[in-house]
Amino acid sequence: MEKEQPRADLRGTVAPSGEQPLEPAARTAIFTALGGTLATLLSQEIKLAKVEASVSAGLARRGAGYTGASAIAGHLVLLALSLGAAAALALLTGHGTAALVVAGAWIVAEFTLVVLARKKPARARGTPGAARRENGSGSADAGTRQPGDTSGDGG
Repeated sequence: MEKEQPRADLRGTVAPSGEQPLEPAARTAIFTALGGTLATLLSQEIKLAKVEASVSAGLARRGAGYTGASAIAGHLVLLALSLGAAAALALLTGHGTAALVVAGAWIVAEFTLVVLARKKPARARGTPGAARRENGSGSADAGTRQPGDTSGDGG
């Protein structure tokens, strides 16, 4: 059985071991220094979080720009391919029929992409606070969204 070590009491009484308690001024100085250190630490953490969010937003902006540019290039490629396919079909059928066949192919492709997009909604990773708000701990409509609900996802 271990013997319990007596400690100094913060109220100013002498501990059984004979240790002298800290004077109130010394305790105040310790807690003041501790509070200042804690405030500095919190301030640095907030600054770091802001920098991390800024870097993350910059990367997301750059990625969105590249995505937009590739979408425009893709549209131009598909336009050229569509015109080429319509011209090739026009040699076998009339121009109107060729245009309708190419448009029908695009309707089928668009319908397929819409179905796929609704099955797998994309979500960007944001700050941890945004994730908490999406999960319902900070959002006004937290109680109305259900786990499979995609009504607020833009589609």
